[in-house]
Amino acid sequence: MIAIDTNIVLRLILGDDLKQIAAIRRIMVHETVFISLTVLLEVGWVLASRYRLPRVDVATALSSILALEGVEASRPAIARWAIERYRCGADWADMAHLVSASKIGGFATLDQRLAKSAGMDAPVVIETLA
Repeated sequence: MIAIDTNIVLRLILGDDLKQIAAIRRIMVHETVFISLTVLLEVGWVLASRYRLPRVDVATALSSILALEGVEASRPAIARWAIERYRCGADWADMAHLVSASKIGGFATLDQRLAKSAGMDAPVVIETLA
């Protein structure tokens, strides 16, 4: 298994450099690739801010990458949960923070909207301090 960087995931999504995509595909034929939550976070940010893709397109792109054969992600079930919450209007970084904290058991915030946008099925108990 080999972990891949944000720029590799972006090339796969955007399809904008055929030479680089061919090199990436050669790796994916021989190795399972691992995508960390931080890479997914950065990919979402780049697609939304630099490429100005609509939220639904960003969420679809993130979901499609996780669905590729030979791709593994950290905590894929809750990563998909975070993507769907983002698709429904939640902040992508906030949902990634919740996923990262899910093994801890609790998450404290001053942002009342965060708990609401996470919904009742959040992977961690959210405590709003204010």
